Amino acid sequence: MIARPGASTLRGIFDFIRVDKLPLFSNWAVDFNMFFTTAHPVGTSFNNARKIDSVLANGLEAIPGGSGIMAILASRNLRRGLAMGLPSGQGVATAFGIAPMTAAQLTSGLSAAEVAILNGNGSILLHKTPLWYYVLREAMVLRNGDVLGPVGGRIVAETFVRMLKRDRNSFMNVPGFAPSLSSSVPGTFTIADMLEFSGVLTQ
Repeated sequence: MIARPGASTLRGIFDFIRVDKLPLFSNWAVDFNMFFTTAHPVGTSFNNARKIDSVLANGLEAIPGGSGIMAILASRNLRRGLAMGLPSGQGVATAFGIAPMTAAQLTSGLSAAEVAILNGNGSILLHKTPLWYYVLREAMVLRNGDVLGPVGGRIVAETFVRMLKRDRNSFMNVPGFAPSLSSSVPGTFTIADMLEFSGVLTQ
């Protein structure tokens, strides 16, 4: 790690994930004390996440290294989903046995301009909603943007479970394993507990 003053920029982050063996500058390391309630608070500063919704941060409308519509995160995600043949949000919900959101729910609280886009072309986007957009709207409409909804949450959970099942060294492949913060007492754990255990927090 190379010491470097000041905060990293969005361009710096994109350079880091694109360039092989780019050095990790000290100001690019994540301080998890700023994101979770831990035993090592950092002053009074705390970074609260924004709501999960379909409104993107301004910086994601001009992704470094992109040009034209490919510089906009929403365009990239929608085009990638189409190219990969991802099912619609309603299709995934039905496959999971979850009642899909209605057109009224999908448009709830949106601006007139956004509703007009969703209603265009025979309202196809309201009946076969791109999965990425559906997950964002589901979180806001059904969970007030605080957490993912049932479809988005299950996708994330099943992704992690599949990764753990395929890793022969993961706890899911250790017979009789029961997680605990002590040697003998199983309990309830949070992300903060995991970070404390892993030792990544500022001591």
